[in-house]
Amino acid sequence: MGRSPIENIFEMSKYDDLPVYKASYDLLLEIFRFTKEFNKEFKYTVGESLKKETLELITLIYRANSRVPNSKGHVDKPDISDGCPTACCGRS
Repeated sequence: MGRSPIENIFEMSKYDDLPVYKASYDLLLEIFRFTKEFNKEFKYTVGESLKKETLELITLIYRANSRVPNSKGHVDKPDISDGCPTACCGRS
């Protein structure tokens, strides 16, 4: 038997079960570990840029998976005011 629209919405909200999300999050953790060893000059330029871009990737994965079809079946843009719920992003 097929899923109801409510069940589909609930399934979509499980962004943290997605392999791409898990891989991106693992990458972010590895970047944090790796950049600790950077010398000061690169830590605050290249290191911060890597962290920022990876956080943006995680946020985009979350937002893309949070899109819900409206009554006509079209996907509305997500409400970006809710931000990424991941603690690592520092957003609420």
